[in-house]
Amino acid sequence: MVNVEKMNGRYEPTNPIGQFSKTASRFVNDLLELSELQAKLAKSDFQEVLQRSISSILGAIIGMSLLLASLPVLLFGLASALAWYYEIEPWITQVVVGGGVAILSIAIVVLAIRGLLRLKNAFQRSTNELTKNMDWAKSVVRNLS
Repeated sequence: MVNVEKMNGRYEPTNPIGQFSKTASRFVNDLLELSELQAKLAKSDFQEVLQRSISSILGAIIGMSLLLASLPVLLFGLASALAWYYEIEPWITQVVVGGGVAILSIAIVVLAIRGLLRLKNAFQRSTNELTKNMDWAKSVVRNLS
């Protein structure tokens, strides 16, 4: 019969299989925690890269703004060239060129928005599921040891 007063509440296996199981479960638990720390480190590295690249991002924004500012001048030149080549009124070619560019830009924006709407929950869902899976795996490993 078991002496209840001598039991400390935690079972310590004495056979080799029990010792291996205990060691393996501790290892898996440490491995899961290490994976979680690795993900946090990757997030920190991403934030650091973003902070370091702020000047490059600003340069790209300024360059794109200048490119965007030159677009009306180029389109006006195209309309003037078409008016001269086809010998028609300049306002007609300006309306045609402006309308064509407007239709093209609307099509591009619609396609881009549709693509972005498909991706809006992709990372949030995977992040939530990873967190749930890690918590579940940790609880299973802790219950084994």
